[in-house]
Amino acid sequence: STTELAQLLAPANDQRPDLVAARRDVTSAEANLAYQECLAWPSMVLTPGVTRQYQSRAIGFPNANSWGIGLDASLPLLDRNQGNIAAAASLLRQAQLDLEVRSIAVRAEVTQALRDFQAARASATIVDQTALQAARSARDGIESARALGSRTLLEVLDARAAYREVQREQVRARTELQRAASRLRAIVASETLQ
Repeated sequence: STTELAQLLAPANDQRPDLVAARRDVTSAEANLAYQECLAWPSMVLTPGVTRQYQSRAIGFPNANSWGIGLDASLPLLDRNQGNIAAAASLLRQAQLDLEVRSIAVRAEVTQALRDFQAARASATIVDQTALQAARSARDGIESARALGSRTLLEVLDARAAYREVQREQVRARTELQRAASRLRAIVASETLQ
């Protein structure tokens, strides 16, 4: 049962749209937090520069190279952006908690659906192997006894009615098994299930 549950939880965790969306929300919140942390610091760009001044013909001085370096910084210099960082961290924690809650809910849904499926499978197996065979044996025995004259027609009809009731129970059990399998497939978001 534990291995069946683990085998069903793996595709449910990978394929369930609600969990996929929750994981994307966490990723988005992480990216937003990183972005807000980047905004807390000024951007600085260092730019080197070289120029050649051709001045010998114009003013009679020798040509000269000028070297320069520049530092560009965004304003304000000390915007610590603490409010936006705290808000982004709060949104990240909310997204993580939402993912955890959804994961727990999916585990509970899969566990319950698996239990329902196992109970329906056991019920269908019991009806198929035990009840139907016993009802058939009783019906055949009473019909044989009727042919020998030791049973009444009413007993034969009762045996046939009991056999038909067990057949109806077999159909109900198989139908419930198919419903349980369909519910389990839908919860797991899987196409195959034995």
